[in-house]
Amino acid sequence: MLEEAEKQQDSLTVQRDTIRQLSESRLREWTVTVPASVATAQIDSNRAKVFILVFGVCCFALSAPLFVAEWHAQTGSPQIQMARSLRVPVLAERILEHFSPHARISKSADGLSADQTEILRMLTLRIQQSCHRPGSVILFSSLDPKFSASPLMATVAECLAEREERVLLIDAVCPQRSVMSVLNVLSPGPVALPAPQKSRLGRKTLPVPVPVAENQSEAAAGLSEYLSEECEDITELVRPTGCPGVDLIASGRRGFSREAMASSCLTQLLNTCRKNYTMVLVHGPALDCAADLQMLTARADGIVLAATKESGKDPRAREFVQDLLDLGAPLIGLVA
Repeated sequence: MLEEAEKQQDSLTVQRDTIRQLSESRLREWTVTVPASVATAQIDSNRAKVFILVFGVCCFALSAPLFVAEWHAQTGSPQIQMARSLRVPVLAERILEHFSPHARISKSADGLSADQTEILRMLTLRIQQSCHRPGSVILFSSLDPKFSASPLMATVAECLAEREERVLLIDAVCPQRSVMSVLNVLSPGPVALPAPQKSRLGRKTLPVPVPVAENQSEAAAGLSEYLSEECEDITELVRPTGCPGVDLIASGRRGFSREAMASSCLTQLLNTCRKNYTMVLVHGPALDCAADLQMLTARADGIVLAATKESGKDPRAREFVQDLLDLGAPLIGLVA
């Protein structure tokens, strides 16, 4: 015990001596003070700072549109966002703006740019590729009750006819609820008279135009008359259009019954049309008649939905598309 105490005392003594030596060798702090004057003052110019600030603002102004465009391309319009969230193919973008309510089948492709024409051709090709048998029934409808898919369907029919397809258009929208019927889209314009011909005497003679009944469109029977069994002959329903290779069955003069889309007459009509045409395009009701639209989807081999910006914000449109996916409906895609 005594030896350990002596060792601790010796170590403490060494530490004390070391601390004393360090304190004796430490130098005192000192400062040098220079009085401020014109000679000792440093004057900095703001030109460099202003230049850097202006350069940064210019770079931001030039690059901002690129970032905004990239952000817009990534996010897209509401209907594109809905399609991506539901994993539904988008068949065509920025094409519905062209189809005005006054579009006609003979003029519906006019005014399209080269890119839009190519988009329309690809849309038609996607529809053809989705048809796995002759006489396929393709249903066209709109997720927006204020927008009609009839001009889009008529334009696709025209493109299909140019590809040597035999196409039949069926307007399955009740006349009282139709925004724009297929008959209005396909209504013929002014009759173009042929060029004057010379007779044997050398005089020019004008051809005599054939008179057309003013109420011919109203007088012809349509789908409503067939479903109500007022007209049982399908050949009386079919009428030619201004586009070669495209025929039409109009909606008719009277309204549909409540469960007309579930009738066996409609199934018989579609089965008969499958045998006589390579493609049957049906103009179905919009989202405001969801029950009738669901009944038509059960009879279709493919479904094409027109989606506007307003429909992309409507939760009912999202729920309807989700229901089609859950039921395994043959949804080809959306057209925006």
